[in-house]
Formats: sequence, structure tokens, C-alpha cells
Amino acid sequence: MNVSVDPTGLAPGAYFGLVTVNAPNVDNAPQSAVVVLNVFPNDAPPGAQVSPYGLVFTTPPEGRPANQNISLSNPSNRALTYSATLTYPDTRRWFTLSSTTGTIAAGQSVGLTVTPAVAGIPAGVYRGTVQLRFAPDNTTQTVDLILVVATGSVLSTSSVGPRANGCIPRRLVPLFRAPGNGFRITAGWPEAVEVLVADDCGDPVTSGRVAVTFSTNDPPLQLISVGNGRWTGAWTARTVRASNIAMVASVQSTAPSLEARVQITGGVVENRQQPLIDAGGVVSLASLKREQPVATNSLIAVLGTRLSGENQEAGSTPWPTDLLDTRAFIAGRPIPLRRTSEGRIEALLPLGVPEFTRHQMIVQRGRSYSPPESVLVTATSPAVFTADESGADQGSVYIHDADGRRKLASAERPATAGDIVEIEATGLGMTDPVVPPGQPAPADGARVTGKVEVTVGGKPAEVQEAMLMPGTIGVYLVKAVVPEGLDTSTSTPLLLTVDGQPSPPVTVATRAR
Repeated sequence: MNVSVDPTGLAPGAYFGLVTVNAPNVDNAPQSAVVVLNVFPNDAPPGAQVSPYGLVFTTPPEGRPANQNISLSNPSNRALTYSATLTYPDTRRWFTLSSTTGTIAAGQSVGLTVTPAVAGIPAGVYRGTVQLRFAPDNTTQTVDLILVVATGSVLSTSSVGPRANGCIPRRLVPLFRAPGNGFRITAGWPEAVEVLVADDCGDPVTSGRVAVTFSTNDPPLQLISVGNGRWTGAWTARTVRASNIAMVASVQSTAPSLEARVQITGGVVENRQQPLIDAGGVVSLASLKREQPVATNSLIAVLGTRLSGENQEAGSTPWPTDLLDTRAFIAGRPIPLRRTSEGRIEALLPLGVPEFTRHQMIVQRGRSYSPPESVLVTATSPAVFTADESGADQGSVYIHDADGRRKLASAERPATAGDIVEIEATGLGMTDPVVPPGQPAPADGARVTGKVEVTVGGKPAEVQEAMLMPGTIGVYLVKAVVPEGLDTSTSTPLLLTVDGQPSPPVTVATRAR
């Protein structure tokens, strides 16, 4: 699938599009990709574009591998000049360049040919670097070069065990083709990542595993083999740091089992035009646990940055699918919004989203889209609300005093054996009757159809009732009888389970009787 753009007449700025691919009878459809067109002003054109940022040459002794080219492109409206310098770890020159200086006309590209000089070089792995300096931009970019001189003849594909030429691989030779060392990319915009892997027998590595990790703790990126030793993927940076971001590719081959690592460093600049969802930032509104899946018919929080221009809350029911300029989609469907702010959206994940699969969550703010965030959706994922809305410690567990007043079961009024506690939760799944998305539950409630169990201090509590709380959206109410044999404590653990799926534990104050 190719995407083309026409910038004619566009003012400088970022322009967003969404490409959505649907497939009938596929649970995790649709899948979407965000397209960004960045139009630069005339007085601040983009710098030179270099491709690729790494070349690997392989040859047997006395062989002559084919030359390879580095493309230098000038997308600006003014000419650029370049100078190229070869550097080496030692004094031996392994490569030559077709030119060391030149001019790139506006909107044009030139090719820089790299020729390996292999005559008389023994078997081994040899490295070099092309340093490219551009003017008037005053920028520098580098291209890494590797020459593998193998024992015997070089094969075209990998094979299991010793090669037919008698060469046994003992070392992997990876390098980044994109991005380059010293990269500078924009947060939220997809960046192509490509790693080229060969072994010291000169063969491309096409099986095994290549994973890229980031010192910013962005999620690891698993690359896909596209043949001839090339492994590709796309990285959407979530963390802004101007420099010293390490990108590390860890490579594992299967035949034979070998490992290697290669690292580049660079920076990520802030993006003020696009909403961003945090990695793992679609969570239960009750628990806020990033490792917990979210359930249909439950309240969720979407955590990130630039999600909304200002704080806004739904003023009526049913909840709308847009608040100010903010909308949120999962599996291509808009979801009812409860509240929006710069860093958080509170919403209902409605019934009808296919369960037990991963879907994409996308936030739209005005004319811009966030990068899709993968979300695991299940039928039930119980979580108890907490008194301070932190997702931990004192649960939203209530009792009625002698005067019938509803109070938090806390140190001032702990729960004792025989008390009926009311637990507020979300993620308990299907109800009877089914409540339409964004609508409040009916006055007589809507009963949970799954099996609900409660333990307090590890002891089972009799569940009397489990339903959607009347007049609320996405909030469930579970009534249970406090069991005998509890200790006096302000932090007795309470656990809620639906159809075998446990909630993250919260605490409740209890008193021994």
C-alpha cells in the first residue's frame, strides 16, 4: 500500500491522515495507520536526507563485492553542498568513495558510490565510517560501513550447521541502516527502523530474532525479517529527550545459535501538535494498572499528553463521543467520554468490541491523531475503586451505620463480621438487562450475569448482590457479608473475582469481634 501526498498550496505545519484497513470476520479489525505530512516554511527547510545509514559488503578472500550507493537527497528549495570523509578504526583504508565533495540541487538527489578495497585482506570483519557534512545547514551525518571477508566462497542464503564451503559461523555482524547514529526524530511520528544482519561467513541472517530496546523505556520493538538479512519495523517515540537516547538492537540467530548487539544514540524532540497515548496507557479507571487488560462495559482511563485543550466533563447522558475537540476510538468505534483533560481521558469501553483480542486505541484532537496504542480487551477485568482514586490501598468499600448513613469502612468505622459491605467496582462484564453505551443503569439496577466472588482477609464473603449501580454509568455495586475470624487491621486485603478473573487487591479496615 503506497501513500502519496500533494502539498500544493498548503501552509507550513503538520497535516494528519488516518488509513484504516478492514477485513470481514477478523476479530482485531480494523487496523489503522496514522499518516503525517510535515510542510516546512521556506525560511526553515528540512536538512539533507541520507539513505541508508549503513552498508555491509561480503566477499570471499580475493573476491570483489559489488559497489553500493549512499543516496543524498535535498528536499529543500535551495542548493546544498556536501563533503565526505572516510574514517577507520586503524590506519588501513578498506573503502573508497566516488566523490568527496559536491552540490545537491534543490529537490534533487545524488548518489555516492562506496567501493570496498579487498585485495590481499585476510578473512575477518572490517569497519569504516563515512562522515557527511552539509552546508549551509552546518549539519553532520554518518554512515557505517562493514566489510566481511569470509573463509571460502560466500553463499546466497543461510543454511543449518557448517556451510557447504566448510565455513562455520562464529559471529554475527549487525548494523543499523535506519535511523543513523545521532538521529533526531519527533515524538509521536513513526520512524523507520532497519537492522541489517550478516554472519562472519558472509551470509545474511534471515531467521532468529531481532529486538530493539530504548533507554527511554519505550516498549521494545520486534523487527520482522524481510529477506536478505534486512529486519524492519517502525518506532513511535513517546519520551522526549534531546540527546543521549540509546537504541540497542539485540540479535539472535537460530542456526547456529549466536547473539550480538549494536547500539546507536540520538534524540527525540517535542511534538506540540499531536496527542500521545502513554505506552500501556489505556487502563481500568479503578485500578490504573498498566499490566491489567480492560473489559467491555467498564470505565477506563486513557493516559497521555495533549489529549485535550482544556478540562471538560460530560454535562448530560448519554455521554457524548466528543468533548470540545477530543474524540477517542477503539476498534474504529467512537467511545462515550466522561471527562477530558490534557493528560487523561475518562470513558466507557462499550459492549460490542470483540473480546479476548488486541485492538487499537486512537485519540483525535482537532485534526490530529495520536499514534495507535495496542489494548487487550476482555469480557471481564474486575477492579475495585479506591478512596483516593490512586488504584491502591483503601478500597471504595462502604457500610451503613446504626442511623443508616453510608460510610467508608475505614479506621473510624471498621467493618466487623456480619456487616454487609458495598463494594464499588468496574469491569464486571455483561449484565441483565444490557444497558446501552453511555446510558445510566436503570433504577432497579442491572444484574451481573457472571459468577462474582469476594474474599476479605483471604476468607470467603457471601455475595448477596452484584449489579450496575442504579443511575451510574460503568460503576458496579457488589454487596457482601463480612466473614468471621478477621483480625483488627486498617489494611485487610479485599479481592473481587468474576468468572475466575481476580481484581488487583485493595484494603479495608476490619475489627475482630
